[in-house]
Amino acid sequence: MRSRDAVNVEEAEKMAEAAKNSGKVLMTMRNNRFRHASQFLKQYIDSGRMGDIYTGRCGWIRRRGIPGKGGRFTNKSLSGGGPLIDLGVHFIDLAVWLIGNPKPVSVTGATYCAANFVFLTLR
Repeated sequence: MRSRDAVNVEEAEKMAEAAKNSGKVLMTMRNNRFRHASQFLKQYIDSGRMGDIYTGRCGWIRRRGIPGKGGRFTNKSLSGGGPLIDLGVHFIDLAVWLIGNPKPVSVTGATYCAANFVFLTLR
């Protein structure tokens, strides 16, 4: 099975159409939900032992450097959004999933040369 990334709406729509035409299921990659630590934390949160969660913060340190130098990770015209798209979506997804998928009140994102930021306000 070959995996492919969609870096824009048009590519995502093509993938959805291909899945529909083939009769197969298209799943977005949210692999962090299936990690042992994530499963444990989800059960812990759902048990009520953490009380009401109203804020959180997440981050990531890439210990192995930048993968595929010269590819989409280091070429701005191919990246589709840099670290925010590369890693950020996974941690935003994980954080929102862990606290029960609350309805977003607002979402703001910004990309800078040195860093990417996303601010979520959830209910």
